[in-house]
Amino acid sequence: MALFEWEPRYSVHIDEFDEHHQKLLALLRKLHQSMLDGQGKQVVGTILDDLKSYTQYHFGAEEEKMGKLGYPKVTEHKNQHKVLIDQLDELIKDYKADKREITTDTYRFLNNWLTKHIMSADKQYTAFFKDKGM
Repeated sequence: MALFEWEPRYSVHIDEFDEHHQKLLALLRKLHQSMLDGQGKQVVGTILDDLKSYTQYHFGAEEEKMGKLGYPKVTEHKNQHKVLIDQLDELIKDYKADKREITTDTYRFLNNWLTKHIMSADKQYTAFFKDKGM
């Protein structure tokens, strides 16, 4: 199995959000392969741009569903999203400042997002959304 392939353990069992999370994995794979090929610095700007668009779309979709369905942890989840957006904005700032470790920092950010946010915070809403018919 290739590094960062989608696995059932990543699923939040909401098809729409699983598809969004698969996009994140694709960006992580792209960055990782580029780093192995010695081209990480050349693609990290595009990946950061894609991530910015992705976060706005994905977080908006999650938060809209949470608000519409009355998810009890919506404020906490929005705060976690804000932390991720702030971290992403810092990475973009560092990229524009030509920070030396930006590729590695971006890789760590993406990996952390997968392992900490999706695998813990996002999985908390699965049962609630399923109970609401999603």
